[in-house]
Amino acid sequence: MSNIPYANKSFWLAHSGEYESSPPLKESIDVDIVVIGAGFTGLSTAYHIRKTDSSASVVVLEGECVAFGASGRTSGWVVPIPVLDPATARTLYGKERLTELQNFAWDGLDYVRDLISRENMDSDFEVPGVTFTTLKGHEKRLETFIKYWKDQPRSSDSIIMDKATVSNALNSDAFSGGCRMLHSGQVNPVKHSRELKRIAQEAGAQIFEQTPVLDIEDHGTYFILKTPEGQVRTKHIVLGTNGFTHLLPATLGLRRAQLPMFVYQLMTEPLSEADWKALGWKHRAQFYDKTTYCPPTCRTTVDGRLQFNLCDVYLGTGRSMDEAQRMQFYDAAERMYKKMFPAFKNLRVAQRWSGACSISFDVRPQVGTLHDGRISYGYGYSGAGVMMSQNFGRILADLALQRKTELTEHWFVANEEKGHAKFKRFPLIPGLIAALRTYFEYERVAALSRRRRLGLD
Repeated sequence: MSNIPYANKSFWLAHSGEYESSPPLKESIDVDIVVIGAGFTGLSTAYHIRKTDSSASVVVLEGECVAFGASGRTSGWVVPIPVLDPATARTLYGKERLTELQNFAWDGLDYVRDLISRENMDSDFEVPGVTFTTLKGHEKRLETFIKYWKDQPRSSDSIIMDKATVSNALNSDAFSGGCRMLHSGQVNPVKHSRELKRIAQEAGAQIFEQTPVLDIEDHGTYFILKTPEGQVRTKHIVLGTNGFTHLLPATLGLRRAQLPMFVYQLMTEPLSEADWKALGWKHRAQFYDKTTYCPPTCRTTVDGRLQFNLCDVYLGTGRSMDEAQRMQFYDAAERMYKKMFPAFKNLRVAQRWSGACSISFDVRPQVGTLHDGRISYGYGYSGAGVMMSQNFGRILADLALQRKTELTEHWFVANEEKGHAKFKRFPLIPGLIAALRTYFEYERVAALSRRRRLGLD
């Protein structure tokens, strides 16, 4: 009998070793705090609650398995990028607030690295760095990104690369230039999630898998969460559901809090020595393209594979989370990468998969409280949440414990205090979601047209 649940959902879930799931909840229990979702956000929160207050009883409820959602289907980048587009964010929040959010991202990078070391986590963590690029013809966009990045004190050692240098490093003439960030790391996201589960349990949290929350009753001073075979009474709920947040019971009022955005991934078979020689990459020359909001990326793995993130996205509709299986996206990705890098011509793809990340209305990750502070939430990482989600776990732990700390005082923590961000939903405007879907379709078509002009499709 295989102990690899949901192996078809991602390469990481299929190839991170056999896994012993926690049993589902089959009784009625009473706890201080319930965390919904066993991904980076939820598990980090449970861990920090117990490390902060060992007297607080904590239960994590997961509808499927640990890392079933975005945490198990991501690329695994650990990069200090708090928002998709700093220029837009600066317009929305101002330079000072964006700087505070950026510094929080830098702190998050340190936090993840230190946590892995302190807890001896088997996460396949590496810091090979990454080259941020744009495709030819988009030099201005690259200049904007480099200017922003060079203004960050901690990125002063980043290496600016002209077109010839990037072409030599990546063995491809598809790019306009680049900025090599030496700090960026990566993990196997499923192994890391399972390690978060381990340390959360060691700290005293209970974790139940195959336990979806079917209904939530608000009794004023406590909640009742109903599951298929049991129920939980609790004073506080933490929502770590990210792209699945709209599927929570309607009584929470979160149907329009975020939208799931599907991203497509490819993983190759391990490259041979001849493959690596033909590829000609130096310094683990992985890249993260910033030409569009839907970037293609490529990273290496510890066992010598290449993992590609597709630049095509699909904005989901309704309550289905299986709408992203558009085979033409995967085929287009293979064509693109094999034309970008002729050495990829004979590479075999081991697995294709898609996963839903989460986008919010005001272009930043969301964290805060609702229902008079009795519910806390974290979501909306827009595909860059490996580091931000875990760092949010520290904030969510303080919010759940009703502690006022330096973390909860950040402006982007929506806690109903003056000077803080406000909780926002997508407005109930007729046609808004259709317009957003049209916009992303435009981005997809524009990206396809751009690739064709460059001979990449």
